[in-house]
Amino acid sequence: LDDKSLAAAKRVPFAAAIAQIGIMAPDVMVPHMFCVEGMTRFRSLFDLLDIPFLGNREYTVWPATDKATTKQLLDASGVRVPKGELLVKGQQERPSSVSV
Repeated sequence: LDDKSLAAAKRVPFAAAIAQIGIMAPDVMVPHMFCVEGMTRFRSLFDLLDIPFLGNREYTVWPATDKATTKQLLDASGVRVPKGELLVKGQQERPSSVSV
């Protein structure tokens, strides 16, 4: 989709979009969005609508979208993970130590 097509597309209120999905009554949803929203929010939405979808549930995919969270979960479960630092734009943008 180009910018012109997106700008020309009719905007639909969220409730109307959900109603349209209900009218369509899909048998299954096949996710093609592999961004954070596609892997989490949209999978949750279809789960709430009781529409099955291919792939994992959002709560199993979500940790993989954030490296720091994944490392914390693995470490808390006894899985050895390499040391690292969480860098935050505007707060800590560079590692405190670098070793090669």
